[in-house]
Amino acid sequence: MRAAIRERYGDPLDVVRVVDRPEPQLEPDRVLVEVAAGGLNSLDWRLTRATPRLVRASEGLRAPRDPRLGEDVSGTVVAVGSAVTRFAPGDRVFGQGRGAFAERVAPREKFLAPAPSAITLADAASLAVAGTTALQAIQFASGTGPGLGPGSRVLVIGAAGGVGTFAVQLAASTGAEVTGVCSGAKADFVRSQGAAHVIDYTTQDIAGEYDLIVELAVAAPLRRTASLLRPGGTLVLSSGDGGALLGPLPRIAAAAFDRRIRMLAAQTTTDSLLEVARLVDAGALRPVITDRYPLERAADAIAHLERGHTLGKVLLEP
Repeated sequence: MRAAIRERYGDPLDVVRVVDRPEPQLEPDRVLVEVAAGGLNSLDWRLTRATPRLVRASEGLRAPRDPRLGEDVSGTVVAVGSAVTRFAPGDRVFGQGRGAFAERVAPREKFLAPAPSAITLADAASLAVAGTTALQAIQFASGTGPGLGPGSRVLVIGAAGGVGTFAVQLAASTGAEVTGVCSGAKADFVRSQGAAHVIDYTTQDIAGEYDLIVELAVAAPLRRTASLLRPGGTLVLSSGDGGALLGPLPRIAAAAFDRRIRMLAAQTTTDSLLEVARLVDAGALRPVITDRYPLERAADAIAHLERGHTLGKVLLEP
C-alpha cells in the first residue's frame, strides 16, 4: 500500500515521502480501515520537524522511531481483530490512528466511532483530533461553573484554524456571545462560523471580559490574557506555541498556580468521538474543508498547513 512517511526530521518538503509499505498487522483490538481521507493537524508538521525539540524524547532523539504520519482518519472497515465487538466489515468509521496518511490503517477499536451521516465519509476525517479538542475546551466552562449559554462571553484565540473553527461553532451553539481572534484576512470566515465579533490581532489589542477564553495560539503574555477573565471565568490553554526547545511547557508552568487557568491535553475516547458525531448530525458542528490534496502530495499539504494560511481543515485523500 502507499503511505506517507518521514525517516528524518526537517522541512516537510525535504523529508516527507510517499512509499510502498506493508499493510498494518491486524492485532486483536484493532480495526483495518480502507482510508477515505486523512485529516491534517498542527501535530503533523510539528512531528515532521521535531518542533519543539522536546518531542524527540518520545519520537526519537536522532530520527523518528516510527516513520508513519497522520492521526485523523475516516474510511470503511475491511477487517476486524479477534477482540473487536463494535465494528464489522463495511462499516463507515472515523477516529484516530497513527499512520492515517496511507491507503490503509489499523487503529485501536476504542479510537473509532461510526461516521456521522450528515457529512461525507471523507469529510469525517477532519473531526477526531480537532473536534475532540474543541469539545473538551468548551466543556471546561461546565466543569468550573454553570456552563455556557445566553449571556456568556467566549473568546477564541486562533479562531480560524481547525480547532478554532469548531470551538467557535460549539460556543455559538450554546447561545454564548463569541469573539474570535485571527488575522484581518480571515475575519469574514470566522464570522461565518458564528462569531459575533472578531479581533484582528495584527492591528488591534485583545480586550473585553470573558467567561471562557480558549487559547489555541499565543497572542499576548499569559498574565495579560488571564486579566480578560470575568470573575469565575476560565482560561483554557491548548497551544503548541512556545520556545524551540520546550514549546509551551514554560507557559504551562507559569499557569500552574492560577486556578483560573487550565491546561487541556485533549484525549480522544470512544465517548468523545460519539459526542462529536452526534453534534455533527445535530447541526451544531460542521467541518469546513478548504484544501484537499492527493496522498502523493502529502509533503505539500503538511508544508501548506505549517505556513498558517489555512482556514478550517485540510485533508489528504488517497
